[in-house]
Amino acid sequence: MPSPPVEKKQVVNTPIPQLDVYSFTVELKGNPAAHRGAVFYAVYYSDYPDTHVQQTEPEKILDAARDGGVASSRGHLISELIISLDGYPGRDIRIALPTIRAVMRFRIYLVRQRLYQLAVVTSKDEASSQDIGQFLDSFRLLGNQLH
Repeated sequence: MPSPPVEKKQVVNTPIPQLDVYSFTVELKGNPAAHRGAVFYAVYYSDYPDTHVQQTEPEKILDAARDGGVASSRGHLISELIISLDGYPGRDIRIALPTIRAVMRFRIYLVRQRLYQLAVVTSKDEASSQDIGQFLDSFRLLGNQLH
């Protein structure tokens, strides 16, 4: 991240019981449409109940996370790729954010019962930039944690 992140814990209501979502965010000043580079970087994680993960296909959990990301950002899905990280299923998603003329690059991974989400908001022109790719590609699993 380009500067130290702000850490926060938030309780989110979901169709399953409430989830504690831990976030680490950096917000830079400026409008993505008028700014070169990203203006928002984030890493989130939350732990699903073991019973939910055992009873639900990983694809359905990832679909719900994708749909939640699109809905909470008030955007619309541009593209989605099936990816993995160390053998764990994931998605690489692009969401158009028309109200601020920007794009969110969004990666999600399901590692056992933990869902990791990485997000970068940037101008449409910068969405494929090497810097954004390096940020998203820099995360690795170390034990049960994504760094």
